[in-house]
Amino acid sequence: MSSKKSKQPAQVIPVEAPNSLLSNSRIKFLDLVGEGELEGFVVKSGAYGSDPLVSTYFDEIPVRNLDGSYNINASGQGFSFAYTLGTTGQSPIAGFEKVENIIPLTSNTRVALMPAGAGTSKDLITSFNTTTYPDADSIKVTVKVPALLTQDNNGNTNGFEIKYAVDISLNNQAFIQQEEVTIRGKCTAPYLKTTTYVLPKGDTPSNFYSWKVRVRRTTTNIISIKTQNELLVDSIAVISSSSFSYPNTALVAIELSADQFSSIPTRAYEIKGIKVKLPNGYTPTTYNVDGTITEATYPGIWAGDFTTPTWTDNPVWVLYDLITNKRYGLGDYIREDWVDKWSLYEISQYCDELVNDGEGGREPRFTCNAVIQNREDAYQLLLNLVSIFRGMLYWANGRLFTNMTDNKSPIYNFTNANVVDGKFSYSDTARNTRSTVAIVKWIDPNNNYRESVEYIEDSEGIARYGYIEKEITAFACTSKGQAYRIGNWSLQTERLLTETVTFQSSLEGLYIKPGDVFNIYDNFRNNKSQGGRIAGFNPNRTDIFLDRPINLETGVTYSFSAVVPVYNLYASGDVTDSSEIPLIRRSQIETRLVTTNVATGITALTVNSAFSTGIFKGSVWLLSTTGTSGTLFQQSSPYRCLATSEIEPGKVEILGVEYNTGINNSIEIEYTVVANPINTGDNSPISAPSGLRILPITGLYANNDFYFYLQLYWSGVSSTNFAYYRASGKKFGGNWELLGNPQNTGIAFNTTVTGFHEAKVASVSIGGRTSAYITGGYEVPGTNPFGVTPPLSGLEISVNYDPNYTGIYQPTPLTGYTGYLTSHPTLKWTYKQDSTFQDLPQYQFVSGFRINFLDPNTNISLIPNPFIISDPNLTELEINEAVFTGMAFKSGIQRLFKIYIETLDSYGTVTSGASLTINNPPPARPPYASFYPARGGLSYLVNPSGIDTDISEIFIWHKPTGVYTATSGNLDFRSSNLAGFSPHQMTGQYTIYYSLVDTFGFTGCQIFGPITGYTTLGVTGLAIKTGTPVDDLIRFYPTGVGIDLYQSGRIFYISGDENIMFLTGDQTVIGTKNFTGIVRISAIGSGLLETDVTGRVSASHLKALDFLTKTGNLSDVENASRARSNVNRGRIFLLDAATINTDCSSGNVFEVTLGGNRALAAPTNIGTGATYIWIFNQDAVGNRVLTFDNRFWFADGSSKILSVETGAKDAYTCVSDGTNFYGVLTKKFAPFS
Repeated sequence: MSSKKSKQPAQVIPVEAPNSLLSNSRIKFLDLVGEGELEGFVVKSGAYGSDPLVSTYFDEIPVRNLDGSYNINASGQGFSFAYTLGTTGQSPIAGFEKVENIIPLTSNTRVALMPAGAGTSKDLITSFNTTTYPDADSIKVTVKVPALLTQDNNGNTNGFEIKYAVDISLNNQAFIQQEEVTIRGKCTAPYLKTTTYVLPKGDTPSNFYSWKVRVRRTTTNIISIKTQNELLVDSIAVISSSSFSYPNTALVAIELSADQFSSIPTRAYEIKGIKVKLPNGYTPTTYNVDGTITEATYPGIWAGDFTTPTWTDNPVWVLYDLITNKRYGLGDYIREDWVDKWSLYEISQYCDELVNDGEGGREPRFTCNAVIQNREDAYQLLLNLVSIFRGMLYWANGRLFTNMTDNKSPIYNFTNANVVDGKFSYSDTARNTRSTVAIVKWIDPNNNYRESVEYIEDSEGIARYGYIEKEITAFACTSKGQAYRIGNWSLQTERLLTETVTFQSSLEGLYIKPGDVFNIYDNFRNNKSQGGRIAGFNPNRTDIFLDRPINLETGVTYSFSAVVPVYNLYASGDVTDSSEIPLIRRSQIETRLVTTNVATGITALTVNSAFSTGIFKGSVWLLSTTGTSGTLFQQSSPYRCLATSEIEPGKVEILGVEYNTGINNSIEIEYTVVANPINTGDNSPISAPSGLRILPITGLYANNDFYFYLQLYWSGVSSTNFAYYRASGKKFGGNWELLGNPQNTGIAFNTTVTGFHEAKVASVSIGGRTSAYITGGYEVPGTNPFGVTPPLSGLEISVNYDPNYTGIYQPTPLTGYTGYLTSHPTLKWTYKQDSTFQDLPQYQFVSGFRINFLDPNTNISLIPNPFIISDPNLTELEINEAVFTGMAFKSGIQRLFKIYIETLDSYGTVTSGASLTINNPPPARPPYASFYPARGGLSYLVNPSGIDTDISEIFIWHKPTGVYTATSGNLDFRSSNLAGFSPHQMTGQYTIYYSLVDTFGFTGCQIFGPITGYTTLGVTGLAIKTGTPVDDLIRFYPTGVGIDLYQSGRIFYISGDENIMFLTGDQTVIGTKNFTGIVRISAIGSGLLETDVTGRVSASHLKALDFLTKTGNLSDVENASRARSNVNRGRIFLLDAATINTDCSSGNVFEVTLGGNRALAAPTNIGTGATYIWIFNQDAVGNRVLTFDNRFWFADGSSKILSVETGAKDAYTCVSDGTNFYGVLTKKFAPFS
């Protein structure tokens, strides 16, 4: 017996082909660096220090190191670099001279050719024209394949092939295929393919072209999970035909391979900026490559002319350039000869002087290194520039002046003798405003030109006033020493120069300008007589006679100062060169030493040398001690002018502040600043740190606020040339950003964004060389660290009501009410809290709320989409019309619904919701409603319930008594007023219904009633005529003070006791008798009645007489011409016809809209003594002409021609004598405004 072993099939291992499609995406940057012409990139020490790439930074890392090595791949075709300095005639940068504009595409850019029955094929078509892209020359089409591969039945993965075509249509003509493109190969990551096509423009040139570009797939999509072959259009760009060189604009053009960066890198360039005009013969400060400074030099004499533009960091000439440049400055508004260039020349020399830099070296006193790239108020920018050198800028006498707070000598004297009323007003700064610590922000070149802070203390000030901090921003400052001097000067001036003075002077005060220094001696303040006017002098001008006695004390040396006028040069025209600058603002005082011996009460003294011939009788003098002799009260005080104003002709007010020349000197000597590591030129390499660890740090503050950050740790280096570490981080989905330049081995990385975060750290040498980076990352989980956010609490509706409501039923707030009784309910909610009344920490990551409106019975949504609130701090929402409209209730606004509010967190989690069912029922029956008859209708007053706050209208029905159903279709009256008048012409009994309607409309609102109404009408007239008597036509009933008159079932009440009508015998009354009292018919002669009316009277007693009543309420008054005139029946609308007729018995106010040229006929049934108004309206066409009948009379000079404007309203107001009408035509009525 034998057996066979079964054979096992050979195992097949799937094979995946390598990716053959690799996108080589390139990034192109064209950065506008600034206005030109620039000096160029900063040149540094070292063999490659002059390479611009050394001063070019990507993500704050130099592209090239000083030793020539690169920090990016800058070899081959993956990198190109070019720049222009902004000259007028610069050439375009090759490869960047064309402008590419990306055409906006739809969100779905998929291109498909679907097999039968598998879906809809789709092409992508976009259009554009020369109106939007006037220089359009060609297009660049980029498509994207997310992945391209296919698997066979054995699991092997191979490449695939797809094809697509690009078609172009010109001016809506047929599409013409430009190319069919094949993509063949394999990729598991997105692959981009770019092709370029010239736009067709036809054979005939035109000023306008339009194009359509179509991208269509020409191979059928394979619908299989084993094949990935989708095709999308990534972008379509229009390329211009013009080449641009951008004159006067400095540019940097960079192109590099995109695979070097995970996101677009930030770029920075270290440059010497724009060149400006400088004084001829002036050589600005030079900063040498070895770190030394060559001081600026000035010509012996400057003639006021300027050289071709040159770079400088002297703030004065930057200021002058911005004021006078016509392209980017104020040159179109301020002429060069309006600027005081001579003062600027002086200030420039003060700025360029080398002073102690606090680090053992010397540097210019003031420099300006700024990037001005934001739009700013011109005057404010100029003030920022002059603040660099502690200057002042002001406009006076048609010129722009600049000065500074350098060491100046007084140029004028003021005493009680030459100020108005001899009065000086002093004020002092508050002690708590005198800063003792300055925090100066400046731009630190050693920290990638980031903002750094210099801390300066005034120890003496702290001891006196305490710690009072002041924050200062040093504009355009890149020097730590300059920042220190700025802060120190500010502290010393606030401590030492605390007093200001204000006084008024005559015209001599006009000599003082802002920035000038002057002397004051106040006799009253010092309680000494040391200032006045000169009474005379001897011929030698050495013996001076005074206007008041003075005392000269023992052991004191005195100086005598007098105002002696001297001429000045006018800066813009008189000065020829810099040697005459001292003659522009000359001192008007001369000072001599007093040689007179000690004396008391003297009025004359002798000086050591003669005054010049300009001294005059009446000149202002002051006496002051010199040096350290004497007391403070014996010395004059210097002040610096801050402002002047001519408050009235011949009177000038001057504001000054204490002045001390010692401050400028003291802040520039013997100070030290802590220096950052500087570039010593050491190009030796430095080792990289190691062992980067990233740890999450989490916790809660006392108020339950959650904190989270990543802490970076690494092992440091021990290199002797180590300066600091450079640590950078990149948040998930973001760009690299510098975390800091620590010198220790750790730094925090603040981020709360979920996802994978990256970090890198390198060492930096004192020579500026950067080591290789060590890298790491940490995945922040995408879940709420506290779990699910709990539901909200305290969900309630707040009912709006008017607390100033003064009706009978005062509404009150509804405590705990879960419904709403207004169309504007306010939804409120709160977060749950812990035992310390802090919000639970789970709410830290709430990002918003989702509100849905549900049917309370079925929980089916009543709105198409939930209402999203993206503000997590919002705790209430007024549901007004805008919200309702935005939610678009499927069946209109609902009275009853459930609010369901869910909490959203930043991790995408939706919590279970809190809900509240709310209701707005129709208005309830009001607790008070009154309806009562009134002449011509019905008066009503309704006070609704206090909780019905959204009543919008009242509906009223009033009809003759009978059976009827009140509906919106047979409504008699509606009004938004709950107290008012509803007109009608019924008499006797009738039936009333009413309904209160809220803002949700009439549907569902209750109809209240029936209510019986009863109208008693006052008789306004009585007529008698002959005719066949009808029994019971007229009956009289005694009523005490009057009688009721029944006529044809209607009741009229006659009151009073006046004998209105008196009949005797068979006398017949002709015409109308108006009355207000009882009708009495007396039996005289054959008589009608034997007695006065005391009981029922049969109509047969009246034989053939009939009483006709005339009232404004009767619709069937017989012989209406006898009715009383001027009964107001409202406006009577006349029929618009070629001839317009008026029946005056129908009313006394008539209105008609003219639809054409018309004639107003003579009215009928005119009342004598009655007043009437006709209102005439022009229709939408206008220019209608109305001809008046000759019975219409007009006042002398008044117009009888109507206004012709469309919609114009005129009125003719008149009184009648029974035949004619006498009135005035008033035109063009309009609302008051």
